[in-house]
Amino acid sequence: MILALGCLNFGTRELIAQQLRHPVSWPSPAGRNVMRANPGLPTGPGLAFFAWSPQHVDAIGAAAGLRRDDQIRYDTYRNSRGDDEPRLVRLYRPAGTAATAAASR
Repeated sequence: MILALGCLNFGTRELIAQQLRHPVSWPSPAGRNVMRANPGLPTGPGLAFFAWSPQHVDAIGAAAGLRRDDQIRYDTYRNSRGDDEPRLVRLYRPAGTAATAAASR
């Protein structure tokens, strides 16, 4: 299982898909990738986040050879001011695996 809890949030859609291909190659074919991302909210000066949305989750995952394994969930992150900020959370599996095919039925 790979946990990516905010590390793939910067750059263009193409750059993120390219970066996502690397960690997804680490687990076994039945492994999962847990991803959490900022939906594009500003968090500080000089940081430009990719505006993750439910539509991007499936399209970018597919471009990286992944299929979403469950529904997209919303989580919160408590920032340094004590405010809760939303995050998108999803599970990916490698596209084309038996576990993925069974889960999508």
